[in-house]
Amino acid sequence: MEHKTFTRFPNEIYDYILNPKQFTLAQLMIVLVVIRNTYGWNKEYFQVSNNELSILTGFSLKQIKRDVKFLVDQKVLIKEQEGNKKMRLKFNEPSAKNDAFL
Repeated sequence: MEHKTFTRFPNEIYDYILNPKQFTLAQLMIVLVVIRNTYGWNKEYFQVSNNELSILTGFSLKQIKRDVKFLVDQKVLIKEQEGNKKMRLKFNEPSAKNDAFL
């Protein structure tokens, strides 16, 4: 089977996020959904609601809210939100200046 589309993403970061000691399954699913919808579409941010993340991941709204907060607090994700608008999420890829979570 030949794949015509794919998401380019650094292997060393995949190695980190796929370590079973780093994240719960719900947290991992949120990170992967954000990566797919940013890197996969060449977008800086993924505009999404908690309800939409709940549908995309299969986890409860309560779980999504808790885990998005955790991932933002841990500097794995960057979140922007104005008022009641959908939040904008992006993966906080570490760099030489910002190795927040690696």
